[in-house]
Amino acid sequence: MEKDNVLASFSLEGKVALVTGATYGIGFGIATALAQAGAKIAFNARKPEQIDHAVAEYAKLGIEAHGYQCDVTDEASVRRHHQAHSHDPDERPGLPPGGGH
Repeated sequence: MEKDNVLASFSLEGKVALVTGATYGIGFGIATALAQAGAKIAFNARKPEQIDHAVAEYAKLGIEAHGYQCDVTDEASVRRHHQAHSHDPDERPGLPPGGGH
């Protein structure tokens, strides 16, 4: 099996990856790797300024990322986020493990 064929089998082209804790550290690294595999990146943060900072950092790497304000430690916040975004098939992400707080 050729190397290109093996890598193609791991392609995330056309997929959206939602990575929690992706504003810095391990989560940022995981999201970056998923983007390199072709995924669109979505992430959450509790504060708008965290989102703005992370989007700018991803942009420096040539990665288009979308941040959403959502506190994953608050069930009501997660439910609101899910209701607001689950209607769009392009925003139904996979859920890789990310960094945590």
